[in-house]
Amino acid sequence: MQRQVNALRELLDAASRRIIDILDILITQEDWITIGELSSMMGASERTIAKDVDVIRGRWGQFLKVEASPNKGIRIHSRNVSALGRVVIDIFNDSTALRWLEEIFFNPGKEIEFFVEKLFVSRSTLIRALPGINRFLSERGMAIRYKGNRYQLIAEDEAYLRYF
Repeated sequence: MQRQVNALRELLDAASRRIIDILDILITQEDWITIGELSSMMGASERTIAKDVDVIRGRWGQFLKVEASPNKGIRIHSRNVSALGRVVIDIFNDSTALRWLEEIFFNPGKEIEFFVEKLFVSRSTLIRALPGINRFLSERGMAIRYKGNRYQLIAEDEAYLRYF
């Protein structure tokens, strides 16, 4: 299960992956950790990490019992793994790439306008997401193909689709 979740992380945008990584660090920390320390660990700027921490606090702060101090840094009081899992599920459910992949799986042969309306995103957003999705799928013997503006998930072997 963990391996599948880690594989699906490839389809998330950089900010979502960073947020999950920050949460992984925070949930294992017993003490306070500063934005600077998180920045060093993550290889991202302090400003970027601060924005990500603001998102975490805004969306899940009360749920995860996030505490922040300008001097001490940030920490999470809730060490509940199921709480973290719920947050990760929220992040996956917000992913345009994952939502589109699911829609194509359950609604093959539809035109892009169907997916634009269903997912509330622009046509260009979906078209930009396609190469990344196909890179992910190609490692699993699958791809999204479109012909005549109709999209479907194909596989080298039907077993790949069943397993997926």
